Amino acid sequence: MKILYLGAIMPQNFHEQNTIFTFLKHGYEVSVINVNRCYFTDEITGIGKVEICNIYEDGDPYKGKIGRIYWELNNLGLIKGYKDIKDKMNRFIKKVNPDIIYCFFGSGIFNEMNMILEMKLGIPLIHNLLCYPVALSYQSVKRENRQYSKIINSISGRIYPAETMFNYVKGGINPNKGVDIILMEYFSEKYFPHKRLPLLSSVNNEPHLIFLGRTDFSSNRLIDDIREHILEFVKAGIHIHLRAPATNLPQNKYIHIFPTFDSSRTFNGELSTFMTQFDGCLVLYNFVSRYCKDRFYNTLPSRFLFGMTTSIPIVLPEKSLISCEEMVKQYNIGLIYRDVDDLKEKLYDRTTMEILRKNALTNYKNFTYENNFYKLDNWIKKIIT
Repeated sequence: MKILYLGAIMPQNFHEQNTIFTFLKHGYEVSVINVNRCYFTDEITGIGKVEICNIYEDGDPYKGKIGRIYWELNNLGLIKGYKDIKDKMNRFIKKVNPDIIYCFFGSGIFNEMNMILEMKLGIPLIHNLLCYPVALSYQSVKRENRQYSKIINSISGRIYPAETMFNYVKGGINPNKGVDIILMEYFSEKYFPHKRLPLLSSVNNEPHLIFLGRTDFSSNRLIDDIREHILEFVKAGIHIHLRAPATNLPQNKYIHIFPTFDSSRTFNGELSTFMTQFDGCLVLYNFVSRYCKDRFYNTLPSRFLFGMTTSIPIVLPEKSLISCEEMVKQYNIGLIYRDVDDLKEKLYDRTTMEILRKNALTNYKNFTYENNFYKLDNWIKKIIT
């Protein structure tokens, strides 16, 4: 079966890498339309060359101040795209002649999806939402939903990572056409650990957590600025391990920085193997009152999914990431804490931690793409037929 992947290929491209690799592994013939406006390539790390069309390589109509104005007008639904970009996509689609077009992810590809729908090619489009809505302000979320409502009934199928997102779209946009499926983002076994490392806590009898989110801490991006939380953990004697650069933090024996793992070292399991030495994977954001939390209630963020891939306990504050919390409770694979004192008490409960580690390890096969791909494969075949 021939599938066309529509999405933004990134330099650190684990999402695309994982999806394309798994399709290829299961006998699909894959071609790619790259909608990234800044990064152009003819290969995917760890996979090699695939047939890729970089549609903005010859010129991005959205560059500069005028481009940003046009982009905002497009988001308002007043501009539907540029003819040269649309024609370039049309030529490539006709060349590769796919059976189905797989669109990934969220609202970042609405413009290109709309262009393809306007071509009326008769090829089914499926949309993996993964993260929806993407916006953080209430006004932007409303605009995102309006934009999606204009194309949603022309999409043949939608993939939701969690039931909360399915209910959100069903209740807010209410599509009445297309086939839906709830399917979390699984990772291939290639990403899983090659071996288990000794726990750092077995050396000094103090808990060690790893955090995989952004660490270029700044007041300009409050949602990822968790410095206050880190200092609370440190004061409680909890070790926090952060990937570089981990900026604007004081030196402290409880704060540790490790080098970033690029996509090739993530793909070969080095990152997940490295993570096995920690007591838990911290999944945390800095929520402030002016943010719309719809995005976080609905989705399963990458920092959570990689914790699942590593098969170590998940650690997250209660009532912050509803979809994540439901999964942690369902499989009993992590700690949900009220405050730092509650977290410290739970981390020092050796019996509980041993149960969580065992559960996380026992359940890992439930979260490999190899063991779940049949669900996606059957769903795609259902749409095509």
